[in-house]
Amino acid sequence: MKTLVKTEKAKLPAAIAKVAKTDNTIEELKGYLILRGGENTITAEGNNPDITIASTIPAMVENPFEIAVSAHFLGLVIKSLPSDIVEIEIDDETRKMTVKNGDSCTKLAYTDAASFPKYQDGNATVSFAVPRELIRELFRKTLVATASKDDCRSVLQGILFRISKEALKAVATNGRILSEITIERQLIDDGQFDIIIPYEACRIIGDKNWFADNAPVKVDLFCSKDNQPKKVAFSCGNTRICTKLVCDEYPNYSVVIPKEVDNPIKVNLAVLLEAVKRASIFSYSDYAGYVVLTFETDGNLHVESQQSAIGKYDEIIAVGYCGGKMRVSLPSKLLISILSALDEDVIYFHITSPERPILLTMSIPMLVVICPIRDIANEQ
Repeated sequence: MKTLVKTEKAKLPAAIAKVAKTDNTIEELKGYLILRGGENTITAEGNNPDITIASTIPAMVENPFEIAVSAHFLGLVIKSLPSDIVEIEIDDETRKMTVKNGDSCTKLAYTDAASFPKYQDGNATVSFAVPRELIRELFRKTLVATASKDDCRSVLQGILFRISKEALKAVATNGRILSEITIERQLIDDGQFDIIIPYEACRIIGDKNWFADNAPVKVDLFCSKDNQPKKVAFSCGNTRICTKLVCDEYPNYSVVIPKEVDNPIKVNLAVLLEAVKRASIFSYSDYAGYVVLTFETDGNLHVESQQSAIGKYDEIIAVGYCGGKMRVSLPSKLLISILSALDEDVIYFHITSPERPILLTMSIPMLVVICPIRDIANEQ
């Protein structure tokens, strides 16, 4: 039996690209996506044992179908077509998928989708909606503080979401830097849920092009019979991602957050970021990837780095500092990453000692904690 499908060319590549982000750990299923035709829609679905991504677009479908096809080659074929309308013919006998567009015709082999795991939602324990921009902000400003994939502690590779009646809080830390941001609004009627979203899902959702629609993002939380969170789904417009959660307890991060000082140091964010970027050019030798921030008694901040055999960098920023000389060494890459994720005009440094964690605050309900290192430069 042959099945004919018609859809708009412009909508297919985006759907394919989104689901192609999943990389199946089962060797035989790598690189495939599932195309499922239903009543007036086509759904492109990609999955691995942990993540499922589905994107649905309108289409004219003669008969329902479900096939698995190469995500890479189908994406390249669709993008290269000249006309706006795409015709897809699926032949059950030859097991070939024919893509027609104007005078062009491409045949792709497909396989039975039955060997792929079936994605089933079930009934959500808790559901709520969050504005799209807030979801992006949560992921973008905390993802930079997650641990690398080489870190054996999977719990630190992800982002902790604390969902309560009063607020939604996102936290990430890799042991060297911590980022916490809070959205104060009522999302659920009662109780509290702590969920840890794994790194791969965080990376996909945090992509600025992920949720293109202006609609709010619906969040569905699925729990076991004993009310333990097992997976979470994010939906916006025609796109949905569902991921398993990290089944572990997040460290008690609050113990490392310093108290705010009475007179924090106000620093222009854009000026500091550019200064640290310039200083980082010299920061990968003597300072082993660190820059030194020196708050002087004259009220200025010195951003410094050096390499003994090459040279030294020193930039002065007026910050109106009042107090004794304070010198802290900070990891330049992490500092650049977290400062780049912020949108504020100014940030506030809360420093009590060169050896103790430094607290950064801003006008929004967000804080950053950075752990300094032993002042190598001062000991030389």
